[in-house]
Amino acid sequence: MRLRLPPGPTAPGGSDDTYRLPLAPYSYSDAEYAVIESAQQILARDCMKGFGLSYRPVRKSVSGATSDRRYGISDIAVAVRYGYHLPPQPPDPAPELGAEQREVLYGRKSAFHGKAVPDAGCPGSAVRTLGETVRVPGGRHSGEHRLGGGFPRLDAGP
Repeated sequence: MRLRLPPGPTAPGGSDDTYRLPLAPYSYSDAEYAVIESAQQILARDCMKGFGLSYRPVRKSVSGATSDRRYGISDIAVAVRYGYHLPPQPPDPAPELGAEQREVLYGRKSAFHGKAVPDAGCPGSAVRTLGETVRVPGGRHSGEHRLGGGFPRLDAGP
């Protein structure tokens, strides 16, 4: 009796879309990144309200065009079209802000009308708040941590 192995993923640039790098299942999807970005914007807006300032977040584009490039290009169509360069990305729109809004939003002041401005401003506060509340032990956050922190350690050498 012969052992039959199920077909595995095709090589990069193969005919189907099943090819993924080993840690990719532990990364956030484009849709998940969009949700995280939206949550950060809402928290930053609410932080600005706490200072009596209005802030209307701009919608950023979320693209998977740069995903899974840590080990090089894995999509033959992208490689043929752009070589080693990243595909063009639309510029993120900048919010229209007054001077006081900019100072609080970006944390350029330590206090505003007697209230302490968070380190790195309201977006920094939003990132910290989400970081404290959305971590899933051994889950996607763990994969993101591995993706973000492992390579520099390898690059540093023994």
